[in-house]
Amino acid sequence: MTKNTNDSLTPDLQATLEEAKGIIEEGKIAEAEKLLKDLDKKVPNQPEILFELAKVYQKKEEHDKAAELLESIIPPSEKYGDLNYFAHCLYANVLIETGKQEKAAELIEKAEKLNPDGDWHKVIAKQLEDYFNSKE
Repeated sequence: MTKNTNDSLTPDLQATLEEAKGIIEEGKIAEAEKLLKDLDKKVPNQPEILFELAKVYQKKEEHDKAAELLESIIPPSEKYGDLNYFAHCLYANVLIETGKQEKAAELIEKAEKLNPDGDWHKVIAKQLEDYFNSKE
C-alpha cells in the first residue's frame, strides 16, 4: 500500500490542497499557484504540495522552476510510491519540453521500474519516441 503523502497536513490544509488540485484542472493557474504557495509557507517542503506547484509551473511554461521543484522532491518522495512515480513522469515531461531528451529517457526508465503497469510513463515515452522519430 502506498504511504499517504499528507501525513503532515491537517484536515483544513488537506482540503486546501484538494481545492488547488481542482483549480489546476479548471485551468485557473494563477489562483492555484497562490493557494499552493500559501500552503508551502505553512508546511514547507511537503512533497505533494511541491508536486502540484511544479504542475502549475509546467503549465505556465516556467520549466526551470518546475524542474527545480521536481528535483527537490524525487529523493524524499521515494517513500511515497505513487507520488515518486508521478514526479518522475512529470519531470521527464518537463525535460522533453525543454529539449533534454536523454535525461528524460532516464527518468522514464526509472518511472517504468517504479510502476510497470502505470500509464503515464507510457504516454511520455511515446512523446519522446515521436520526438526522436521527427529528427530522423
